[in-house]
Amino acid sequence: MPHLVLIGDSILDNQSYVPDQPCVTDQVQALLDDTWQVTCLATDGDRVVETLAQIEQLPVHSTHIVVSAGGNDALHAWDELYQPVGSVTEALHILQTLHEAFLARYRNLLQHTTGRGAKVLVCTIPVCQPQSIHLIYELT
Repeated sequence: MPHLVLIGDSILDNQSYVPDQPCVTDQVQALLDDTWQVTCLATDGDRVVETLAQIEQLPVHSTHIVVSAGGNDALHAWDELYQPVGSVTEALHILQTLHEAFLARYRNLLQHTTGRGAKVLVCTIPVCQPQSIHLIYELT
């Protein structure tokens, strides 16, 4: 039986944001036939580092993994992005430092995810909207 697992943040764990509508997990399950199992391990508020812990919870029979993470990392960088700077060079240095740290964390996440033997679909925040459901459907 194919088993699709959603990991990441509130882009996939959105039930609390749509109380009167189907959440992403329910929408995905509705698009797939009855032979598919869909599990959501994504957790609202998780950053990339917490998503690594979700990987440890992956069912051993996972065949497909959808990853959407990183938005909360940007939110947690808010203070650094809005600190006063003395020059454009200083601002660019802050951006470069944040970028390099995020890239290292995200690369680590993807290495751990892709090493599981399952097919992996990585969503950026703009992609993980209703259009992403279509991408997931194409996995079948």
